[in-house]
Amino acid sequence: MFEMTKNHRVSPAVRDFLILLVFVAVGVGLSLHFDLFERFVGWSLAYESRQLDETAIISLFLVLGMAVVGWLRRIEYLREIGSRDEALGALEDSEFKWHQTFESAAIGVAIVSMKDGRIVAVNRAALDTTGYTEQELLSKSMTEILHPDDRDASVARLRRMLAGEIPSSRSRVRYLHRDGHTRYALASSAPLELAGKHPEQLVTHVVDITEQVVAEQRLQDLVDAKDQLIASVSHEIRTPLSAVVGYAQLLNGDVSHLTDSERKEMIATIANEGADLADIVEDLLVEARADNGVLTVASVSVDLRAQARQALEALDREARGDRISLVGSTVRATADPARVRQIIRNLVSNAIRYGGEEIRIAFQGGPTYVSLIVSDNGPGVPLKERERIFEPYRRAHTRPGLTASIGLGLSVSRKVARLMDGELVYTYEDGWSVFRLELPAAL
Repeated sequence: MFEMTKNHRVSPAVRDFLILLVFVAVGVGLSLHFDLFERFVGWSLAYESRQLDETAIISLFLVLGMAVVGWLRRIEYLREIGSRDEALGALEDSEFKWHQTFESAAIGVAIVSMKDGRIVAVNRAALDTTGYTEQELLSKSMTEILHPDDRDASVARLRRMLAGEIPSSRSRVRYLHRDGHTRYALASSAPLELAGKHPEQLVTHVVDITEQVVAEQRLQDLVDAKDQLIASVSHEIRTPLSAVVGYAQLLNGDVSHLTDSERKEMIATIANEGADLADIVEDLLVEARADNGVLTVASVSVDLRAQARQALEALDREARGDRISLVGSTVRATADPARVRQIIRNLVSNAIRYGGEEIRIAFQGGPTYVSLIVSDNGPGVPLKERERIFEPYRRAHTRPGLTASIGLGLSVSRKVARLMDGELVYTYEDGWSVFRLELPAAL
């Protein structure tokens, strides 16, 4: 009744005032025209009404108006209570869904204060990613978790967001895990928009990409190693091949001017260089077969000292000279003789290239495993490279005056040792670089 249009309603206060005004006006009118009042209230009340004065009639209608206003207010109150309950329920439902979404997100999510960079809220994934407890993270700022070398760049991006130069930030950063090591993450940050308010917080999503970065680095290392392999194989093969081809051409021509000793020396050189070529090809083939899972090994009783002596005889005498000595009595292992010689050849060649002036091959027995130990008094492998030297195409260092190896010897040797149920490990003990080949003891 008191609506003007659908979009222009009178306020409750105005409506109530108008209702009271109408009732008071009716009361005033009836008090001035008592005959009408008699008809209005009925004849049975007319006699008693004559005793009423004008003020009483007006007061009566004022009370009736107030009763109507109270009734309307009660209906509005009940409607408002119902609306508030619905709104509160919707708000609680929305808050529950937001909380569940926040907590169950598969990636780390953090709410960060734009004022001082303090972390004000984190989800479970963020705790799992960083290793911190919730209390620990809430006591830190975002910059405290970042790697020191990445903090300045992150702060600069934050300032650009605050200045409105960029709407959000997305970058690869390093952060410090609780255990102290550095990890990598893809971090995305944007202002947390609230209706009608200037943003005071950032929402930051963090995806740990450490495994991806490590895989990328390994792939790059492998690409670099492959490039080095091509160069090394080319050089390694060219050197002995040049000698083989050169001496073969000389021997194929007029040899009347050559003495018997010269011819024998040329033939011996061809044989030695051919053996080196065969060793390179053998390592490449074994590496490929081991990677493809098609390399097989024999399992027989092997005299390790005899295999070591045979492997040494196949090496270039000039290169090994008198540097190598066999120490201790022999032991017997269950292994593949050809693969054992291949391991010994690789270990001794490695010691000749990079080791000291003295090289020892020793043997140790045991109830279940026996060992063949190749050691030299050289400078040893740098600590950070001691496990990586067993990776394919990996070299810890080079020595002046020696051609670079192709970097497969140690990798092949460990793979072959493990195929024979053994192991190959490296240590540096009392100034000696030690490679220990362990194999099952012969029954």
